[in-house]
Amino acid sequence: MRRVDELSAEQFVAELETLRARASVSFAEDGIPEDEQEVQYEADIRYAGQAFELSMSVTVDDVMSQGLTGLTDEFDRQHEQLFTFAHGKDHEIVMLRAVVKAQNKGMAEITVAKTGASLDDAKIHDTKFYFEGEWHDAVIFDREKLSVGVVIPGPAIVQEMDSTTLILPGHAATVDEVGNLLINPDK
Repeated sequence: MRRVDELSAEQFVAELETLRARASVSFAEDGIPEDEQEVQYEADIRYAGQAFELSMSVTVDDVMSQGLTGLTDEFDRQHEQLFTFAHGKDHEIVMLRAVVKAQNKGMAEITVAKTGASLDDAKIHDTKFYFEGEWHDAVIFDREKLSVGVVIPGPAIVQEMDSTTLILPGHAATVDEVGNLLINPDK
């Protein structure tokens, strides 16, 4: 926490760049180069002695061209809009944030299960479940053995390590190319 009048624009930008470097370390470890990373900066500002601060978006270009006055002027404008007054002095920076994002390029390439496996290959055993006042014969399937394009007619249960999916009577699930179970009413 620092008073704005005790901080130069160069010191402020140096803090932002330090935050960016720290936030982007995990991306670099995952092989995502810095030129593919997008950073957004935020500063939480308040008047000295007040308990409420506003989060302000900050850019390095704005700080270098306008100094910290541009930031405090925008804070005063927003403060007056929200609270009907602005002191115009004694600004404190309570917190700085750097949010680093990168596009994930690998998700669309992920495929699941063996293609060509039949629905019978995924069958664990027959069962029954109770739904809307009656018992229904159903089959329990192993999620890991369901291949892309397989259609699972309801009533059925699909189990996997961390979840169980119920396919109701009159519905069917289709495994898409990235492994989602798309459940729709029968036609």
